[in-house]
Amino acid sequence: MNDEPFDPLSITNKDELKRLLAELAQRMNNVFHLEEMIDHLSRRVLGQDDTVRSVARFVRQGLAVERRDKPVATLLFVGPPATGKTEMAKAMAEFLFGDEKRMLRFNCADFKDPHSASRLVGPPPGYVGADKGGQLTRPMMSNKRQLILFDELEKAHADVLTSLLSIMGEGHLDEQGSGNRVDFTEAIIVMTSNESFEAIANVDSEIGEEAKRDNAVREILKRSPKFTPEFVSRIDGILVFRPLDQDSKLQVIAIQISATANAYGLNLCCLAPSIIVDLFAQSEATSDTRDMRNKIIALLADVFIEARQERGLTNIRVDVDESGKPVVSPFEES
Repeated sequence: MNDEPFDPLSITNKDELKRLLAELAQRMNNVFHLEEMIDHLSRRVLGQDDTVRSVARFVRQGLAVERRDKPVATLLFVGPPATGKTEMAKAMAEFLFGDEKRMLRFNCADFKDPHSASRLVGPPPGYVGADKGGQLTRPMMSNKRQLILFDELEKAHADVLTSLLSIMGEGHLDEQGSGNRVDFTEAIIVMTSNESFEAIANVDSEIGEEAKRDNAVREILKRSPKFTPEFVSRIDGILVFRPLDQDSKLQVIAIQISATANAYGLNLCCLAPSIIVDLFAQSEATSDTRDMRNKIIALLADVFIEARQERGLTNIRVDVDESGKPVVSPFEES
């Protein structure tokens, strides 16, 4: 009989675990170089170099504050669809917490009415589910160090913005059912919006000086029926995402194809240019690259599955046959 105490961590490499935890602690305590975060974000968010640098600077400056009475940073990403706004939030979570999924994400289209908006802070005492707390407040009570993403903020009910106003201004929010005051001073708030992006794009291209450009963008949003002047004033940084140029779009497609191959257990080493061009043409026809992953799966999933599960391949190349259909073969270095 083994008398040694049970150790749940015996299944992992403890030295590697300690190293990763140390890296995480360093990042959350701002012990990282600005260029390190810029490099990481730039690998995932293409064609937005100025915005990447600004995001990294805001996060680093916020983390450096030792006594905070508001979130680490409250950032609003504005711009047209499919320019990398949500991808930036994922890249931030990956850099700060080691995993892009380590964030609370709320699609504001699901919070259009007062009833749905109340789900963030939970039902009042006496109502069904009051003991379970809010979808925003309860996770924050168990882990204060979070990146919180509010996607398409302009679609949210005004009550959601009121809750955010409290978080941005006071650094806390009260949960309705429990009455607990929830701390947000170690959180990073990211909001995305397409609101007034055409007017903002004009200002962005016409005004070169950063401070004047920021003021002009804020004035546009203050005049918007979606946001109050007080709300806009409390945002730390409003970052403008510009439409992607052709080269950036092609790079995004290549990255997503490689990521899809990885998801099926494959390492894509070589890819036929015509596949990238065909997918690019499809995205241009619809003016939307957000469903690119679905297009890639429709085109390549079956040949990826066959290559991995039936042929046992790992390192692959993808070409096209005479009819234009994708063909997978083993990659051999020349």
